[in-house]
Amino acid sequence: MKAPRVPKSINLGYGNIIKVRLVSQSRMKLIGRAEEPLDGMWDDVSRTMYIDKNLSAERRKQTFYHEMLHVINDVAALGSDIHL
Repeated sequence: MKAPRVPKSINLGYGNIIKVRLVSQSRMKLIGRAEEPLDGMWDDVSRTMYIDKNLSAERRKQTFYHEMLHVINDVAALGSDIHL
């Protein structure tokens, strides 16, 4: 069975569309300005989730769900005009 793909975007409703990008580790370091390797990261300014494209399918799935928690936390904290 083929591993499920990471979606290219996620529509959370209320105008919240999140982009998802699979990127190289070198690109991840540039985006995240991190010294240590990152499996994934959420950029709330660009509304984009980045995931290391070289992770195993299982690790990619775990990273996706981990980053989704950051997304939901940020979106829910935007204010009382957005109700999830």
